[in-house]
Amino acid sequence: MKKPSFRAAGLACALLFAGAASSHAEHVVYRGITTIQWERLNFLTATGVTTETKGTQKLLQIGIYSSLGNTGYALYTLNNSTKVATKATGNFSRGPTIFQNYRGSGLGFEQHKQFNTRWSEDIPGIGDTEDIWNLKTGDFGGPRSMVPLRDAGFSIQAARKLSGFHTHTICSEDFGFDPVAPSGYAAGRFYHINNSKSSFKLDLKLTDQANDLGGSLANAITVTDADLIAKGFAIMAVPALPF
Repeated sequence: MKKPSFRAAGLACALLFAGAASSHAEHVVYRGITTIQWERLNFLTATGVTTETKGTQKLLQIGIYSSLGNTGYALYTLNNSTKVATKATGNFSRGPTIFQNYRGSGLGFEQHKQFNTRWSEDIPGIGDTEDIWNLKTGDFGGPRSMVPLRDAGFSIQAARKLSGFHTHTICSEDFGFDPVAPSGYAAGRFYHINNSKSSFKLDLKLTDQANDLGGSLANAITVTDADLIAKGFAIMAVPALPF
């Protein structure tokens, strides 16, 4: 059964980036926080009652992307209480917009809008193939500067900080959430909104290690996995982001 991935919303939101850099450099590693404020209206035809629920969720995340504008990425979401890090890997359909010579600096500003998209989800066995609709909008970015990598032996152009906001709406006109139903849904409707705020900083140590090894996505994942395992985390693979 497919259900909306509210974690991916934050993240959806959250997190993934790219841009031009030294010809030697490739993938960079960021650590940050995505805070999600969510609200849901849920109506079930059987009860005739609409319920409203709200909440806040804070996600600790690590994002890997290509500083050269390639599309490979990895996104980790960390749970400190269980010591589990979920990891999604995949490819974006397009990279960010790079504004060159930002404020006359000769460097750039990167704006990430990969998350601005819409898609549908199917609830197997009921309805048609477009049971739930998703819409995500927002942006994420920051000014770039030259960052020296001591072990790799060169500098890259990258944003030391990235921040932004996203709104992710998930809704259905035919089904509402019903924990009693085998599918998790029943006749009705729902509207769910995630408003997320993300703030990330370049992890210079892991970025340097990844580029010292060659700078590929696999290199960056290797050093990030090793860092998390050394800190006692178990790593669990999850599907790629749905956009």
